[in-house]
Amino acid sequence: MKILKVSLSLTHLFVAIFAFLGGWAAISRPMDPFGISTDMLSNSPFKTFLIPGMLLFIVIGLGQLLAAAFMLFRSRYQAYVSFSTGGVLLIWLLVQVLMIRTIEVLHVVTFAIACIQVALSLALMYKERLFPTDYVMRFINRHKHA
Repeated sequence: MKILKVSLSLTHLFVAIFAFLGGWAAISRPMDPFGISTDMLSNSPFKTFLIPGMLLFIVIGLGQLLAAAFMLFRSRYQAYVSFSTGGVLLIWLLVQVLMIRTIEVLHVVTFAIACIQVALSLALMYKERLFPTDYVMRFINRHKHA
């Protein structure tokens, strides 16, 4: 179980670091972060990278960092937070690819990492018996004879 938790924590930290870097680049240079032209945004509602950068920094970066912190402090809800942040990352990628209408290597790598986060968090839920059905069955069994 320790390898599972360490692996999950490392994926969260990895994504958080790159989300902070990418988000900060887009916030500090909204017209050309990393030399990327705003022409890429022509099919999106954005004219600059400022709002996407803020979302990347806050939602993805802080979310992933929060998930890593939940793992570090062994919170009872760590698997749920990991699952949620992995799911948010998948949605972020889907929306991003639909808006820019292209798929880059970084999208494929990040998609794989998000899938790994979701899979590892589901494995953690299973190992720690945290699936919602487990709670329902425990509740039913406790109140069966009442």
